[in-house]
Amino acid sequence: MGADIVEQQKNSTWGSGFLKPLSQELMAEFPDIKGFFHRNLKYIRQWYQFYFEDSAIRQQAVAQLKNPSLSQVIQIPWGHNLVIISKCYSKVEALYYVEKTIQHNRVETY
Repeated sequence: MGADIVEQQKNSTWGSGFLKPLSQELMAEFPDIKGFFHRNLKYIRQWYQFYFEDSAIRQQAVAQLKNPSLSQVIQIPWGHNLVIISKCYSKVEALYYVEKTIQHNRVETY
């Protein structure tokens, strides 16, 4: 979903407010699923960009998640992911905390 958001924003005009209508459409289409509010779509985009956008060779996100380190990212709760990417400066540092979170079943204190 993060890749789709980034791609759609590339095709949108600056300041078009792309995420708000997308949020409304997703909430209308999937009323029983939570998490499609505007702010969370921004976090989804940020998460995607942190882990995947700066890759030299762009691959599908699913293919990249086959990498053992990145596959750990999807093993921890979404809120933990947000805390980690908001405080880390690199993927290596973030993946360290992801691994520690899995080992200790909690977010490490930075």
